[in-house]
Amino acid sequence: MPDSVNVLPALLGDSKTGRDSLVEHANRLAVRQGDWKFIPPGRVLDKLGPWNQLTAPEPGFLFDLSKDPGETNNVAAAHPEKVSELRALLAKIRNSGGQAEP
Repeated sequence: MPDSVNVLPALLGDSKTGRDSLVEHANRLAVRQGDWKFIPPGRVLDKLGPWNQLTAPEPGFLFDLSKDPGETNNVAAAHPEKVSELRALLAKIRNSGGQAEP
């Protein structure tokens, strides 16, 4: 799935905003928005954080990258509303062929 959003207006100074989110791939799709990163449940192959290969349990992994840039502390249980929000965002991106923003 392409992660395709035209950010040319922001690069040219015609817009104050670029993209709102970024899709990452580590054998499964993940989404980052602001300081938050959500990895949905399932098998993950990645060299981020302190792990290489594991299975993310329900509801998935949620990291606050402003406090945990190494992705070592899953805060999904403490922020179920953020998990729901980012899960929905990732689904919207998947269903729109990679474009979450208008």
